[in-house]
This record gives sequence, C-alpha cells and structure tokens, in this order.
Amino acid sequence: EFWSVDPYARIYPISFGYKMPMTMLGSQVAQVLESKNAKFPAGSHVVAYTGWRDVAVVDPDAIYDTYGKGHSALPKVAPAFKLPEGVSRSLLLGTLGMPGNTAYFG
Repeated sequence: EFWSVDPYARIYPISFGYKMPMTMLGSQVAQVLESKNAKFPAGSHVVAYTGWRDVAVVDPDAIYDTYGKGHSALPKVAPAFKLPEGVSRSLLLGTLGMPGNTAYFG
C-alpha cells in the first residue's frame, strides 16, 4: 500500500556494495494476500523491510540481517499497529514509524 522514501536510501546501497540494477531499499506497509502463518492472516497489514516491490514472499519467523549481508539479508516483518479510523497507515512509515521515533527519542 505504501513505500518509504528515506534519505539514507540514496547512499545505503553503495555503502554496502549492492550492484545496480537492484530493488530500491525501503520499508513498506503491505496487505497480506496469502499466508501460512497464523500471526499474519490474509487481509491483515504488516510493516516490512522488503524494498519497493509489488509482491514479496517472506518468512516472518526467520532471523534476518538488517544490514543486508549474507544469506539472511532482509526482509524483516512486523504486524502493523491498529490505527484509529480515518488515520492513514502511511503514517506507520513516517510520524509513527522510524523517522518519527528517531525525531522524538533521538
């Protein structure tokens, strides 16, 4: 549903040796289309670090290396917080997500 466009994404791929072309890095709020995991039923929403893609297949129980090295590189998946009616889930990537927490907590 929503992708993050964070400033670090411009230099991050180069810093970690990614080769072009590549999937742009970033978080997203996504709807689960199909699931074999009871914690993430179809129709629920997740916040995942899957990059800019339309569809991703992930194992939410796997331990991933969020620095992008090795066989366990990305993605990381978490249930999306339930928000009050009328509040956009896009806020989970901004004000209520990593940028907002960094601004508030430092």
